[in-house]
Amino acid sequence: MFCQRPVITAWPNPTPSVGAITITYASTFNLSVTLSDSQSSVERIALVRNGAITHAQDMSQRYIELPHAQKTGNSPFLSFIVNTPSSGAIAPPGFYLLYVVERKVGPGQLEILPSEGEWVRIE
Repeated sequence: MFCQRPVITAWPNPTPSVGAITITYASTFNLSVTLSDSQSSVERIALVRNGAITHAQDMSQRYIELPHAQKTGNSPFLSFIVNTPSSGAIAPPGFYLLYVVERKVGPGQLEILPSEGEWVRIE
């Protein structure tokens, strides 16, 4: 890693756990998340479609924020119900990386910490 932000090495990133690797359109799925501490919250949950490696300009890469609601748990261990995209017009079928972005309030500062991506398939 050629660039390191000190806060990312100081605090652990959120850890999502998807129950199923395949999700379907216009439905919901359960997502468990472990945050860095009890003062943190989930800022957003999003899908990112990987880019095509054979083109300089990739028109199929997408970023899609997913509506979600907390189901159970207390920070740092939370469980969410996440809504999937309504159709292939919004998210074409295929593989996506699911990210959880944590909102962390530190001493005198606000930090946004992304999780590592979890592969999911939309069909």
